[in-house]
Parts: sequence; structure tokens; C-alpha cells
Amino acid sequence: MYIMDQHAAHERIMFEKVKKNFYAEEEKDSQLMILPDIITLTHKEMGIYRDNRQMFERAGFVVDEFGENTVKLSGVPNVLLDLETKELFLEALDEINTVARTAKQEIEEKFIATVA
Repeated sequence: MYIMDQHAAHERIMFEKVKKNFYAEEEKDSQLMILPDIITLTHKEMGIYRDNRQMFERAGFVVDEFGENTVKLSGVPNVLLDLETKELFLEALDEINTVARTAKQEIEEKFIATVA
């Protein structure tokens, strides 16, 4: 008999899907949103986004700068479409900020875990 934490199992499945999409060389598994999120960032958050723009693109996010310290989030990975995408984006920026800038692999793993 196995006892399984369904929530943890679901998180692990989401993590693996996001990770597979992140490292895939072909077209990313991404879905455009009907209504894009317009997100106002602090100056620091905007800098973090600019420094890590490619990481968001590799994960399947479609993000464009939309004025000073504002971004337009118009697409997300398919597995995240039903979630609060604005909060997820801000949380990912926050997690990236907590990791040392020089540890690229650690940043990527933390980013994927946060998204999942």
C-alpha cells in the first residue's frame, strides 16, 4: 500500500511539465491570453525582468515592455493558464531576486519550481 500526498504529486507533475517546456529546443508550449495582464513593476523588479527576460521566454511566457516600469503579459505556458498569472509573474521575479545573480543553474531551477 502506498500513501501519496496528492498535492505534492500534482506539484511534481507541474514541475516536470514546466521543466520539459523550459529546456525544449522546439517551439514553446505557450497559450495567448484573451485579456493580457498589464503589470506595473518597481524599478528594481523591472531590472530583474530585463536581466532574466530570456528565462521567461524559454518557459513559454510572452512578455513585452509596455511603457516605463510596466510589462504586458500576453501569454503563459499552457499548464499555467488557469492560475493567477499576474501574481505568478511577480512571485517568479521575487524568487529570482532571492538567488545570487551568478548562479544561473540555481536561478533556473528556482524559477521552474516557482512557476510549477
